[in-house]
Amino acid sequence: MDTSYNLSVIGIPCNQFAHQEPADNATELYNGLQYVRPGSGYIPKFKLMKKIDVNGVNETLFYKKLKESCPLPEAAIFHPKESFWDPIYPRDISWNFEKFIFDRQGRPLLRCLPKVEPADIQGILEFVGKSNLDVPRTQLVTTLRNNFLNGIESKYTTTLS
Repeated sequence: MDTSYNLSVIGIPCNQFAHQEPADNATELYNGLQYVRPGSGYIPKFKLMKKIDVNGVNETLFYKKLKESCPLPEAAIFHPKESFWDPIYPRDISWNFEKFIFDRQGRPLLRCLPKVEPADIQGILEFVGKSNLDVPRTQLVTTLRNNFLNGIESKYTTTLS
């Protein structure tokens, strides 16, 4: 991903998906990234937050509101034997590495499934980064949908359907 974008990336770890994040604290999280996966001395260039629950009865208010504003993309699949929360709702985070893109005012614009790689959203990030702040939000989302989402709607949702 091009580092010239004026954006912030935040990683929010969660252990609700097949218990893939067992680390108890930030030191364990960073050591896991640096020495295990991906390993080879990797040091993230993004802020890593405290581990939280993103689904179920202990989900944070932030994620509750985020999921209300950006529905789950159509192609999402829940794996009940690997989903460690209850109850499961249609708007829940489906798996690790789901991504949300916000506008400059901090409002959610897009929700991307885990299979969407950062390179897949590079054009969207360029457009959002260069967009005129005076453009009405509905026009911004419509332009995003028309220019970037044709043919891949099942991987993305927008906040304005």
